[in-house]
Amino acid sequence: MEIVERPADVLIFRQQQVEARQRELDRRRDALEARITALRKEFEAEEEEARRVIGQERDRVDTVEEDRARMGVSRRAETEAPVEESRS
Repeated sequence: MEIVERPADVLIFRQQQVEARQRELDRRRDALEARITALRKEFEAEEEEARRVIGQERDRVDTVEEDRARMGVSRRAETEAPVEESRS
């Protein structure tokens, strides 16, 4: 006995295949979006840490530059100060 497929059965089967493919695409899209969200959060955390470290380094550089400027002013003041001669 030969099985004869009815056109309605073929249409139902094809519709089920289309729906299964659509569900798979939706599942993969959701997984991709979840990964992107996780990567963005990870990047934001790393960026925040990097900006904090950059700020600290800039503060250190500024402090060193200010200290050097003060030392230069102090040294100039010492060398430009009149030297008192002792009278004998």
